Amino acid sequence: MGQKTAGDVLRSGKNREEKMRLLKTKQTKKLTKKLNRMGKKGAIKKHVTDKLRSIKATKSQDSRKRVHNIIDDYDIDRNLQYSEEQEDIIPMDMLNADIDWEKSAFASMRKRKLEREAAQDAMEEADVLESQKRHFEGTLEEDREELLPIKLKDGTLVRPTQKKKKTAAQIAEEAEEEGKLFGEGDEEREKDPLEGLSAAEIVMKRRELLEEQKRLIAGYSMALVSDPQTNIFKLRELLNLCSGGSAAHPIIRETVQKLAIASTVQVLVDIIPGYSIRPLTDAEKEQSVAKDTKKLQTFEDALLRYYLKFLQLCEKLFKKLKPALGAETHTNKMGMVALRAVCRMVVAAPHFNYATNIVTAVTKMVMNGHEEKVANEDKKSGKGLLIGKKLRLKKERGMKSRRKYEKQLERLSNDMKELDAAENLSTKLKTATEAMKQVFHIYFSILRRMPTVALLQPVLEGLSKFAHLLNVEFFSDMIKCMEELIDNQDLSILDTLNCVNTVFVILSGDGQALNVDPFRFYKSVYELLPALPFQKDHAVRRKLCALMARCLDKMINARRKQVPLSRVAGFARRIMLTCVVLDDICALPLMAVTRTFFVSHPKLLILVETAEEEEGGGSVMYNANHGDPDSANALRSDATLELSRLAKRRHRLLSSIGRNILNGVPSTGMHRVDPDAVSLPPWKLSEAEESHEEAGAFTLLMQQAKKRNVKLTSKTLYSSIITLLETDH
Repeated sequence: MGQKTAGDVLRSGKNREEKMRLLKTKQTKKLTKKLNRMGKKGAIKKHVTDKLRSIKATKSQDSRKRVHNIIDDYDIDRNLQYSEEQEDIIPMDMLNADIDWEKSAFASMRKRKLEREAAQDAMEEADVLESQKRHFEGTLEEDREELLPIKLKDGTLVRPTQKKKKTAAQIAEEAEEEGKLFGEGDEEREKDPLEGLSAAEIVMKRRELLEEQKRLIAGYSMALVSDPQTNIFKLRELLNLCSGGSAAHPIIRETVQKLAIASTVQVLVDIIPGYSIRPLTDAEKEQSVAKDTKKLQTFEDALLRYYLKFLQLCEKLFKKLKPALGAETHTNKMGMVALRAVCRMVVAAPHFNYATNIVTAVTKMVMNGHEEKVANEDKKSGKGLLIGKKLRLKKERGMKSRRKYEKQLERLSNDMKELDAAENLSTKLKTATEAMKQVFHIYFSILRRMPTVALLQPVLEGLSKFAHLLNVEFFSDMIKCMEELIDNQDLSILDTLNCVNTVFVILSGDGQALNVDPFRFYKSVYELLPALPFQKDHAVRRKLCALMARCLDKMINARRKQVPLSRVAGFARRIMLTCVVLDDICALPLMAVTRTFFVSHPKLLILVETAEEEEGGGSVMYNANHGDPDSANALRSDATLELSRLAKRRHRLLSSIGRNILNGVPSTGMHRVDPDAVSLPPWKLSEAEESHEEAGAFTLLMQQAKKRNVKLTSKTLYSSIITLLETDH
């Protein structure tokens, strides 16, 4: 006959207790087989295994208790027997066998109990082995799949296998079985604290949750800063908040991550020592040291470990930066926060561990605002050299013998540095020179290969700043390259000024011996002046005016012996007319540099000597819209109208400069300029002023041009300004 089912047992005539016991046994065996099958596949999770162990321990609790009681009774009885024997010793032949404990009924009962438990365990193991599916050699298990065979060098054919990936249906089925097994499906899920709240209540609740997390972050930060060695392990809690693995509500998790990263950076900056931490060797770890030394070693080890984890987290975040996703996405926001964090670390602690790794990781993210800080804080120029090497577009590779020779030289150089650790000026200059060499390689590669990309502006700014460090052999090629660039009609005003500044930095230094006619650069700057008032962005216009003043100083004052007076007069007259319609902050550096023209060229004072015999001054002969400063007849004109208007400006220093030029640039008396302002370079005067935009006379000029039905452009600007000045006069 076949095996009875649970229904047959219930329908039989046995009593209720026996029926329930048999039913329970059937369900237990079925469940045991299912669990064994899942365990074989590795599908049971750790918390399920732990719960099964606790259930089995609970079931066997009574049996273990009875065994312990038997052992305790045995020990008590043996001790009692030994005590009686010591009190009344009798001959050995009088001992009765029925008092032998080893052969007593109590001991036999314990022995039989242990034998039954061992037999039951053996049966359970046999059931487990029986439930396991048998497979022969060469056949695969159900949960594994075969990959492509691999043939080794000796001809052996290896057939690798891998575990099958579970489908979504299988994962859902196993989760459902686990829920049924432990009754998890019947438990109520934890309710969201924001469920059922109105919009205003959600905002208030979010604010409360955020304040709670802020207090938590502040507490960790204060503890770390106040006593780093004792509370260094609180850094682990901050890292947990940085990674978003905290118990914070999802509505505030992103904000908490940003706050935690910013706080962690500041904490690390405050507690990082002023030296690089060297990891301890195994022998040093085994040595016995003083208590304070051990505490310091523990602090350094924990700090280094958590610092590395923080850097890895930040690298993981900023590597996800993708311009295509948009700057407002959470991924890009977190990436920028992480990028600023690591930049702050390399700026604040360039001496500490992993600084080189940070530079290597951030090299691809060069469009950040810390490049100037890195250069200023890098006292040894080590990080600047590393950044230059990492940005090289083409890696230099030499011959094998050459590389071997260089390695030997490097080894010898390192040995010598250990003997003489003191820093000297020659080492710094050598490192800085090598760094600039790498930077110039980058600049030249971009100018040669990609002259129209967005990188052109920073390249030209860099060349303009470091052109005086160029080697003489590159001067001719650089000037030729700048000439080709300014002929490009699509070049912006800022890029054109940087090109001109680069050329005149070269010509004002060792390049004076070059046979180069820079007239095209003078003409380019002369044509850029009327475009300044049309620049809508005030910050950009302010930057352009400062750079224009720097260029004009190198073009006119540094080369005053090579520049004809008619050209200087043309520039001075056009600059003053431009300043009439510029706001005060932008006009200040241009008027200051114009004043230096009158000081270095005293014959220019003819522009402010009023010609009484000519009505309306000499402005009639001045061709303001002409594109050539040498042919504009500026020396035969009168500049008193624009200077008189500039002398009435509200800005104290600007009006003082206007009156000073109008009265013959005196250095003493009531019309002199403030000596503190005179001592500063003209392009730095606007840096000390507050940035604000003024309407100036440009708005009035546009209204007047509109009334006269004249379109105001850079070609009609100066004729309109002269008309406005004559009308007011």
